[in-house]
Amino acid sequence: MNTKQRQRIADIICEEWNYSDNPPRYLESNTLRERLTRDGEQVSNDALLTFLDELADANLIDQREGLGNRCIEAVSPLLCEEPLNY
Repeated sequence: MNTKQRQRIADIICEEWNYSDNPPRYLESNTLRERLTRDGEQVSNDALLTFLDELADANLIDQREGLGNRCIEAVSPLLCEEPLNY
């Protein structure tokens, strides 16, 4: 996965989470895949899940694992404030 795709995933997470008065209670990785596909980005499910794991390891998201899926339960404002540094 290239840097542009990684940044696009982070942007989608932030757009979906939207830090408004009413953020969603969770965001499924399947929703991210649908948005990427709609935007013409080709990212494998394994690459997406690996990247989400990296974001969790960096404390930028909290997630729980499902069968071939991830459920994002919290998003750090740091993810949405600046471009990714890796």
